[in-house]
Amino acid sequence: MELAKRYYLTAKKLESIAKALKEGDFAPDIRSIPPPPGQTPQQSGPEDQPPLLSQDTSQEEDQATPEACWVKSICTGPETPCEQLEIRACRPTDCPALPQAEDTYTYLIDLFLQQQQRCLSYCQQFSHMGNIEETTRFEELAETSVQHAEELRESQRRGYPVPKHHTEECIINTFKINPDLTGNELELIIVRGINLPAVTGASSAHVDTIVRFEFQFPSLEEAQKDQTRPVKDSVNPVFNEHFKLFVKKDHRAFKRVILSKGIKFEILHKEGLFKTDKVVGSGQLKLDSLDTQCEIRQLIEVMNRRKATGGHVEVQVRVREPLGGPQPHTVSQCWLVLDSLPIPWALPPKSRPQEDNTRKASGRSSACLLL
Repeated sequence: MELAKRYYLTAKKLESIAKALKEGDFAPDIRSIPPPPGQTPQQSGPEDQPPLLSQDTSQEEDQATPEACWVKSICTGPETPCEQLEIRACRPTDCPALPQAEDTYTYLIDLFLQQQQRCLSYCQQFSHMGNIEETTRFEELAETSVQHAEELRESQRRGYPVPKHHTEECIINTFKINPDLTGNELELIIVRGINLPAVTGASSAHVDTIVRFEFQFPSLEEAQKDQTRPVKDSVNPVFNEHFKLFVKKDHRAFKRVILSKGIKFEILHKEGLFKTDKVVGSGQLKLDSLDTQCEIRQLIEVMNRRKATGGHVEVQVRVREPLGGPQPHTVSQCWLVLDSLPIPWALPPKSRPQEDNTRKASGRSSACLLL
């Protein structure tokens, strides 16, 4: 009776351990599993104990999770060869969290398509810089990302489980550049207005706002001017309008405008047909920071003569590259990598030679067969 009771308790303990292991709650210790019936438990000596981990190693294991990603530093630049890679463990919070199991395929496919777009953008940048080696490298990475996306689609269609994958952080050393602009273009973006002043006696709910700008290049008489469309009934208008201005970096007047004058802005209220628009404020954007940056974003304070109105205009200025020379730029991005192909892609079966049903002559010529 005691033996049956002991067997029953052993079976229950094994059942609970198997259930916990299946659900992934914990990894059971092998030494805690009871011995099979009829075998006495062995005493574990000091030599059977697992080696103790150092304090640093135990802390790293406490922070690690199954979703932990790895960091892979890719040095792309003339100073550091690209073959030197640094791989280290990274906190899971540095990489995006994985979605639920049913959405994993869609999530991974979207990530690969985003990687393809980033690779094409880097291809364009390195191509404009004349770096053929890096251009070719990112073209291959873009093709690989598209291939993995297609493999995942096919794997999802066939009902295969999600393949093993991990995330790496790629650190890319490049130069900041806006390849969509030419060397003689300056793009001005008037984004929005914030608490712009209204005409005296007018309600802020019945205000049509316009932003006008003036860029005094190549000269004061030939200044480049334009304005936004009117936005009705708002002192917080949203414009998001783009303007392309002509510049010439080597021109003496251009350097003078960049360092001292910049771009002048005026805030106007549209009065209606046959009426002159009223100026309610003005501001100025300095462009001296373009000497070291190819893109600036700033809030311009709106002034009424010399008095602050409390309003601002958000603008953005872009050039192809900094006026003082190339600007080094380091990009750190999480990169998705498949550990194995999701589908057991097999080589196409070899075509079997068609069997010749005609009778073969062994040691005889065709002339002999006819006789």
